[in-house]
Amino acid sequence: MFPIFGDSRDKNHRPVLILPIGSWDIRRAVLTGNGHLLQRNFFKLVEEQIKNLNNLRDSSGKKINQFILIVDLAGFSLRTHACFSCVQVLTQLLLALESNYPLYTKTAYLINSKCNIDQCSTKIKFL
Repeated sequence: MFPIFGDSRDKNHRPVLILPIGSWDIRRAVLTGNGHLLQRNFFKLVEEQIKNLNNLRDSSGKKINQFILIVDLAGFSLRTHACFSCVQVLTQLLLALESNYPLYTKTAYLINSKCNIDQCSTKIKFL
């Protein structure tokens, strides 16, 4: 329903967490009252990745404690994904990710975006 992929590693053996947000039907989930399922699924999968982090070591034996986050926006459009409630759900996910799991994200990338961040931020005002 809301896939998250976490089975890849970068060259330093850090886990790579891929969020294909463009393929998620956020609007349908929110409008049918299932936004909480999206949040629950998201945090379940993030928790699994963090548990995996506790057992990982790099090639020198040093503990790995951060992952790489890739947000894939292929298929994302403001018309279908940016209803007011959808933006609230996405904002809550990102804010909760940083507040509940601080410093776990080494680097975050946005890929396959149709507009640059400045253009998107002027169309969507986050609270």
